[in-house]
Amino acid sequence: VLSQEQVEDYAGAMVSSNTETDITVTYQDTDGTIDFEVTDMRPTAGSDIDVVGTQVSIESILDTVSDINLTGTGRITGLEANLGIGTATPKAILAVSTTSASSILPLFRVASSTNATLFTIEASGKVGINTSGPDRKLDVLDATNPQMRLTYTDGSVFTDFLTNSGGDLVVTASGNDVILFNSNLGIGTSTPAARLSVAGGSAPMIVVDAKTGFAKNLIDLKVASTSKMKVDSAGDIYFGQGSNHNIQISQSTSGNGGILYMYAGQGSVAENNGGDLYLSGGSHGTGGAGPGGGVSGNIIMATQGLSDNIKGKVGINTTGPDRRLDILDTSGSQLRLTYTDGSVFTDFLTN
Repeated sequence: VLSQEQVEDYAGAMVSSNTETDITVTYQDTDGTIDFEVTDMRPTAGSDIDVVGTQVSIESILDTVSDINLTGTGRITGLEANLGIGTATPKAILAVSTTSASSILPLFRVASSTNATLFTIEASGKVGINTSGPDRKLDVLDATNPQMRLTYTDGSVFTDFLTNSGGDLVVTASGNDVILFNSNLGIGTSTPAARLSVAGGSAPMIVVDAKTGFAKNLIDLKVASTSKMKVDSAGDIYFGQGSNHNIQISQSTSGNGGILYMYAGQGSVAENNGGDLYLSGGSHGTGGAGPGGGVSGNIIMATQGLSDNIKGKVGINTTGPDRRLDILDTSGSQLRLTYTDGSVFTDFLTN
């Protein structure tokens, strides 16, 4: 059995016999320890470097070289402490730091076999996917497919976000709907005042362009799931309750003028009355001068705009008037001229 003094003598002799120029070995006689300082380390293929202890410093090596490369099957394994690159106080398993946010080198980069950047983290904190020069905190580059996908079920339930070659944003949801809860949407404005606010621009504010053969409503405005105003695929406009509308404005497909219908109020009683038409000047009353001095409008049926060549026909209780004014009634007088309502009048009857 060797004594401690003999062990120290043997260790000192081993240290003194070291002839390697890149390894400095110092024997500490006071406590019997050996210090190794490595200035150049080049392990052969297939060999391992085992480090036992709490800290390994390779700062002096990095001061004289620009890259550390692991090629082939090279790897670093077995680290039981934090690894710091650019920092002496790593706060994570791998901590990468730089002293300059404007450094031209990224903090972290993943590349393909052709050295194309797949993922990078810049010194400024910007992250790039498929780009080596991210311009925002997260920049995803893809000129072939949508740049981002949010997935609920892999491959089937998702939403794609695409910036196309024209700089437009295209959102494609596999469920066909984009829903905003309790939010206002502003188009052309950063301060939307309603669920949908559209402002600015010289083009039409809203354009609805359906495909050929589209047979549903182009617009359907509802309250509590009940339609109040809608425009169908033919361009006809409806106002009223659901499918039982009160007012219908229909366009002609044969070049003739449009048609305005005012139907009876909706309900379960078949004898509901028809609607009224008021042409009021300056107020919502039944006619006469309004508070602004305006007078009631006219009903004009003309073949050449608002000219004196009035050739239209008016039918009351008939859809086929044969004269300028045609009143159909088989149960009583067709026309009454009244001076005092209910008492002073003249009736005209064709029997």
